[in-house]
Amino acid sequence: MIKIVRTLFIILSITVIDNTYAQDLTSDKDISNTLTISSWKALSNGNYELAIKQADLCIEKFEGNAIDMHSSLNDFPDEKNIKSYWSLNDIATCYFIKGRAYFMQDKIEEAKNSFNMIIENFSFSQCWNPQGWYWNISEAANDQIMLMNTNISFGDYTSQTLTAKAWESFNTGEYDLSLVYCRKCIQLYKESAKKMQSQLKQYAKTNKSFDYWALNDVGTCYFIMGEAYRFKREFKKSLKAYQRLIDNFNSAQCWSPNGSFFWSPAKQAETVAISIKEYLRQAKPGIKQ
Repeated sequence: MIKIVRTLFIILSITVIDNTYAQDLTSDKDISNTLTISSWKALSNGNYELAIKQADLCIEKFEGNAIDMHSSLNDFPDEKNIKSYWSLNDIATCYFIKGRAYFMQDKIEEAKNSFNMIIENFSFSQCWNPQGWYWNISEAANDQIMLMNTNISFGDYTSQTLTAKAWESFNTGEYDLSLVYCRKCIQLYKESAKKMQSQLKQYAKTNKSFDYWALNDVGTCYFIMGEAYRFKREFKKSLKAYQRLIDNFNSAQCWSPNGSFFWSPAKQAETVAISIKEYLRQAKPGIKQ
């Protein structure tokens, strides 16, 4: 109990962790975890130099161990064993933090080098999201490099953030950008959404609706995708997106913008799809579909 309280106190209260502080912790895993959390916190607070310093302390101490762990893998470890690969995950996370910190300071080459370190050396690394899942650090690092010369940012990669960005882009008429966010949300959370859908025969009760976050966000993104293609007058793609929503995620619910009720993306997709089909039936030959 003393160990737990002491570690939590350090995680929550420390501002700068150096090797002297690190020696006070009880295990290498505790030290690595604490340095990584401190680096994340500094990045979130916009203290980029501190974020890099904390990340470098962790890398200097545990990178060798992380390389050994990674060399023992041929694929991602399963959920039961993933915590055993703590240094692999922490070191890759620290390089990711460094990449973001350098990027925010317009140090593009340094940022690319940090992200490439993950891609080349720690491809099976994963980072825990407090909302309840692990995300692929190497994939995220690759995204960061690809998106450096664009105005696209996936933020914290949560389904909520990606769906919000999809809506925002759609509402401002940036349909292609909206599709990028929809695809990323679907790519990351489709499997979780399918599992949640399989647990339901109808809509979740209102007081349980937010528990089905992946289902709701993926379903909503399929609806936004359908709408974006509709406004681009790419009707065939629009109908395909609507149908995937109707067939696979029909229990999804979307919270209204004014925060007063849930509505069904699948039901709305059915209504819009009927209108599109009727329009195409009556349209002159040659119209873009």
